[in-house]
Amino acid sequence: DDEDDDDDQEDKMKPRCTLKQLTVQDTQEGVNQGRWRVVGKVNSPNSAMEWTADPDEITYLGYQNMNNSLGIFMEYDFIPCSPLPLSSSLKKLDSHKKHTGNDIRVIFIGDSVMRMQSNLFASSVKDMDGVQSSYICTSGGINITMSNVTEGLNAIQVENPNETRFILFNIGLHEIGQHCNSRQYYQGPNAAQKPAGSCLAAYAKRLQHLVSYIESVPAELRVFEITTAAWPKYGNFGFAWPPQIPQAFTFSPNFVAHLNEVAVNVVSKSKSVTMMDGYWLTLSRPDNREIGIDNAIGKHMVHPGREVADALVWIWSNIIARQLDKSVNRL
Repeated sequence: DDEDDDDDQEDKMKPRCTLKQLTVQDTQEGVNQGRWRVVGKVNSPNSAMEWTADPDEITYLGYQNMNNSLGIFMEYDFIPCSPLPLSSSLKKLDSHKKHTGNDIRVIFIGDSVMRMQSNLFASSVKDMDGVQSSYICTSGGINITMSNVTEGLNAIQVENPNETRFILFNIGLHEIGQHCNSRQYYQGPNAAQKPAGSCLAAYAKRLQHLVSYIESVPAELRVFEITTAAWPKYGNFGFAWPPQIPQAFTFSPNFVAHLNEVAVNVVSKSKSVTMMDGYWLTLSRPDNREIGIDNAIGKHMVHPGREVADALVWIWSNIIARQLDKSVNRL
């Protein structure tokens, strides 16, 4: 079901995105993959301050709940092609069991940003009997959570040996936060965890270990999500930055970009893991963030908002759908 009544005329003229167009080969390919487009805006400054809880209304409360930016709604628009609507891509997942008799399991591996995507995907497929969703947490850094990954994936394979698996994974932000910045982290019981030499060299080594393990897990598709652009220096709203708290270079989207160069160098050597952009899609949306109840700095800095997370889930669902098209053609 490739029809989308909401497509505008320009979008209808675009071909449907192929698997190659939905994925990336390097850190720069995402620059020209898509753009954010304004699809709704308020007509007066006061409209954005009205306290309504309707997620379809552009309001200040909607901003606090990460449903919209201040005064606008935006959608991510692919430039060279048109992805399937989310509902159509999910229908392909749901119908897979009719073709093969096997359930689909979509596995998310990563920190709290990946958990946001996992939760959104799980809510979208909760009524689909043939689609299962799992999340494995790596918050705190992969050097102390690798056992979560191995034990979690081993349990999935034992309990569900005949399912069709799709794995989306990332490590990055916690590696920066825990291992590339904080000296205090390596005091006391964590002293033995301090990497020798460059933290980026240690990151590359740990990522290679993770990739090698994921390659060994039977799956229809394995995708590394390039780390999202956290700690934006502009465009964020709603909190005061205390002058006594410096923003270290490592807490910067520039350093995330540097980390991503290391990650792509590692992942691109794999013959069974591909990549999807997470950096450029989020770098351009510092205005759409997750906001904590007390308006603290933390979530503003590292968690994208609902519009951005929705776009990541949309792209991932399309990647799965296109891979399923290939697998059905092989039957």
